[in-house]
Amino acid sequence: MSSFGRPASVLIGSDIGPENLARIERAVSNAQVTSHPCSSPAELSRAIGRDTEVVFADLLPDAIDANGHLRWAQLMSAGIEVLRDSPAWNAPSVQITNASGVHVPAMSEYIIAMVLSWTQSLAAATSFKSTRRFEDRFVIRRSPVAGKVFGILGYGSVGRRAGRLAHALGMRTLAVRRTLDRETFDQYRWPFIEKLDSGPDPAEVLTMADLSRVLRESDFLAVTLPRTPETEGIIGAAELGLMKERAFIVNVSRGAIFDEPALIEALATKRIAGAALDVFATEPPESTNPLFGLPNVIMTPHISGVFDGYNDIATDVFIANLSRYGRGERLLNLVSAARGY
Repeated sequence: MSSFGRPASVLIGSDIGPENLARIERAVSNAQVTSHPCSSPAELSRAIGRDTEVVFADLLPDAIDANGHLRWAQLMSAGIEVLRDSPAWNAPSVQITNASGVHVPAMSEYIIAMVLSWTQSLAAATSFKSTRRFEDRFVIRRSPVAGKVFGILGYGSVGRRAGRLAHALGMRTLAVRRTLDRETFDQYRWPFIEKLDSGPDPAEVLTMADLSRVLRESDFLAVTLPRTPETEGIIGAAELGLMKERAFIVNVSRGAIFDEPALIEALATKRIAGAALDVFATEPPESTNPLFGLPNVIMTPHISGVFDGYNDIATDVFIANLSRYGRGERLLNLVSAARGY
């Protein structure tokens, strides 16, 4: 149990379920915990009282009381670019933390599942159940991934886990990140993932200056970059033109990382072989989006980071941070306005 050392007010602004709410209440002493699920920033702003010190929600308020006591907002999501208009974003008195690390198993496994679905031609192979045409097995093309090059654009926790999974399948991994040094901020990690990934990093890690090399060499490209002003549209027609014709892209970050019309053109003309897209420039994508009509594109509705038990793990992060906050220690998953995520 963590004690704040003074009376404090904690607002739970998301519907995390009664069991998780009870866990939070048991985890803190000397604090009043209030549950008020909010569906908009304005509603969250109204729910935050002058005495509210801590907020746990999937939103940020659209207004904060200059005379209030809000000091920390824990977000349930990892992506925060849509929240930058909140006054809390640049408020020096408010710390913002996100759910980075929560999505690692689900998103990394999604990436590998899409790669294997493509290389094993699962859609064509499983169509046998409906067509009952046994002779079609001679035209189903399958290819092992062992010996192929797995490129990773954005080498955070999801990219690192996906790289280790790819390495375990026999692929050579190339990763691009902003700097060669690991980020110094503390991040939440699933305990068993931390144990699994404790050995030497199998990837060759490069900087953005080597992006063109990674694009040229990759048979598969996993995109896990955060969306920042520097990464928006970083992959356009010129970059796609560097890739192999057999290359396959998996994007689980944000659609805006790509120049979407250029990506559509590259896929439609078979300049690259295919893509699995969980994110799009506009969400939801309009029904007229040409991607829907391309047979070499797998599309899913932004679900790579969604899994059963998500609220439980997000609550784990919040409880771990409650303990740190009560002791006056550095919080996990601190968002940096300078870094952009």
